[in-house]
Amino acid sequence: MKNVLFIAPTTYKLPLDKNMRKKFEYLSEISNLNVIAFANEKKEMNLENANLYFFKKTKSRFYNYLKIWGFAVNPLMKKCNSPDTLISTYKEIS
Repeated sequence: MKNVLFIAPTTYKLPLDKNMRKKFEYLSEISNLNVIAFANEKKEMNLENANLYFFKKTKSRFYNYLKIWGFAVNPLMKKCNSPDTLISTYKEIS
């Protein structure tokens, strides 16, 4: 299976609703999924082939970027930086 890494400044409400959980479960069936995003609380979730890392979002956009890049992306990029990595993506909302 390929490694898939999604990095998003999206804020999710936890617990995940049925549709979001279904989306991540489906993606985990076809890949080793890693998701870095924000939520109303800090939480790590593990599905069968998925690791979901949620950071608690703050009001400071700069601090949120530091959280994503400094604490999450660098370690995960090392993990996913291999020939088996299919997708590494970052979505910015302006």
